[in-house]
Amino acid sequence: MLNKYLTRVMQMWRHLNVRERRLAQVVALLVLLFMGYNLVQNSLVRLNELDARIDNYQQDLVNYRQQIALRQRVEQRYSRIAAQHSSAWSESEIQDRLRQEIYRLAMRTPPGLTPDGYPERSSDDRDTLVLVPTLGQGTLQEGGQGYREFMIAFRVPRAEFANMVTFLERLQTSPQSLRIDDLEINRSPLTTEVQSMIQITRTIVDGTDTLSADVPETLPLARWE
Repeated sequence: MLNKYLTRVMQMWRHLNVRERRLAQVVALLVLLFMGYNLVQNSLVRLNELDARIDNYQQDLVNYRQQIALRQRVEQRYSRIAAQHSSAWSESEIQDRLRQEIYRLAMRTPPGLTPDGYPERSSDDRDTLVLVPTLGQGTLQEGGQGYREFMIAFRVPRAEFANMVTFLERLQTSPQSLRIDDLEINRSPLTTEVQSMIQITRTIVDGTDTLSADVPETLPLARWE
């Protein structure tokens, strides 16, 4: 079949004059150039698609690594907070721990916490950031399923405003899950010190299982050259 087709083409070629042959050669060359151009264009489009797909896969890998690193930091933070909770604590234990935490945060340089959540001994316990008087009794309430809430109100008779702001920030970031429900700050025109009334609620989660804290703080992210 192929030989017959080639024979017919050769016969037609012999019957062409010189001008027709040149025109046929030009047409054939243009057809080859057009086919080559289309082949190159399709190849470039395909390569660009593959490059874009590879870039998307690389970005997905980077995002997954970042999410893993974030998840590990969240679990580490949660394990530190979970260590400050127990469904077995009595009301007096919860109140004692909350008092010690408030006194700890009121120090100019708060000491660290023991694995049991109690403040470590410090040589400068009397160097306070704000003066917190003796704390009174609080109120324990059943907040809902799986958690309880302990509320306590206290007064700070005097403190520099900047020190009070620092103290409030510490309360908000305490591992005991403290929440400032009510805050009243007053200042006399004749002094730079302020007087404050603060109401705090601590949320105690029941039945928490402490996660492993032996996870790295950060995880190296994927790097692509």
